Amino acid sequence: MDGIDPAEEFKQEANELLVQLEEALLNLEGSPDDYDLVDSAFRVLHSLKGAGMMFGWDALAAFIHQVETTLVRVRNGVLPVTPKLVSLMLLIADHIRGLLEQSERTDPARGTMLLTAIAELTTDQPAANTPANVKEAPLRQMERLAFESDPVSKDHAVPLGEPSSPRTITKAREAAVRMSGTLRVPVDQLNHLMDQVAELVIAQEQLSRTVATETSPTLQSIANHIGRLTTGLRNTTMTLRMLPIGTLFRRFRRVVHDLSRELGKTVELTLSGEATMIDKLLIKALHDPLIHLIRNAIGHGIDPPAQRLAAGKPAAGRLYLGALRAGDEVVITIEDDGRGLDLAAIRTKAEEFGLLRPGQKVNTTELFNYILQPGFSTVTEVTNISGRGVGMDVVKRTVDDLYGTIELKSEPDRGTAVILRLPDVGHYRQFMGAR
Repeated sequence: MDGIDPAEEFKQEANELLVQLEEALLNLEGSPDDYDLVDSAFRVLHSLKGAGMMFGWDALAAFIHQVETTLVRVRNGVLPVTPKLVSLMLLIADHIRGLLEQSERTDPARGTMLLTAIAELTTDQPAANTPANVKEAPLRQMERLAFESDPVSKDHAVPLGEPSSPRTITKAREAAVRMSGTLRVPVDQLNHLMDQVAELVIAQEQLSRTVATETSPTLQSIANHIGRLTTGLRNTTMTLRMLPIGTLFRRFRRVVHDLSRELGKTVELTLSGEATMIDKLLIKALHDPLIHLIRNAIGHGIDPPAQRLAAGKPAAGRLYLGALRAGDEVVITIEDDGRGLDLAAIRTKAEEFGLLRPGQKVNTTELFNYILQPGFSTVTEVTNISGRGVGMDVVKRTVDDLYGTIELKSEPDRGTAVILRLPDVGHYRQFMGAR
């Protein structure tokens, strides 16, 4: 393989920028007067627009240009930050992501509606540099007007409809590498490198056993030196696949934001241990299970504000997501301060499933573990959030596939904690001869 396709590389970088944008917006909702966050969001959008123009994504760049007008007004103190503005900007981030992933199928009307909504939110009149008939204007016309009205874009943008040249793309990639100090490597190439290092470790151990009977100090010195180099190379190669778990945790802030509003709840998310390094494969594998656990915590565990206040709790529920290292394990905890697991409801459902006989004695831990069974749910009404009994089953199967364990802790009206213990890429350590 010669490397990553430029279009795919741009998509990856753009999606990373979108994650930064969402993070700034979510922080801004809690700190509406923090203009550093406004500047951060503006810089991300501007970087995304500039990269889009450089790589030939003209529709995306033109759309972002229109959106920038709103953030300029916020930066200038003309437009206040409100929950409505933040929600609209998050929808705009979703639309940008749609343009990235399926530009040919993305409905232009959605982009027009978003631009109209943000223009109406900004002022009673159409936004600056936007035609009066913005509601009827085709998106392509809006894109062209956006570039023509901006001297910076007009001077440096590739003409609409014409892709950037390979030379322009190459220069952009080189500049990005110089600025970021990082270089993307295809996963299959990294896996090939790890395979080669594994073979080298095996060859080095064979060499060490062979020279053990030799009397030549020079030969033994060379073998020892090769051994040290091989060990260092093995350790370095293993770390190449490691990423801070915060890259995964921060994605869930948007999930908590959207879901809590959908359910009419207020939820404060606390993240801990974001610097904990784990293998990239674990990050990918844990995404869906953690989504299920977060949805369960907000949907089942955390009470609505009125019920929390009646129970003497703060109106806002608390959700904790943390990670730490414990020996050769990575421990991930998802904990809420909600109503806790309903032992009576779990027992009733377990008896209905034939997992328990009426009156059969069972300890609390065993009772908790029944909720991990396929199809097991104590919810009587199926919604788009829960009720089909598949969430915890997905978590259980994924953790089993990773050779990990699940521990459940819960107290009535105090909350529930789900603790995942996962081996720290043990299969790689064994494969590569780690001791």
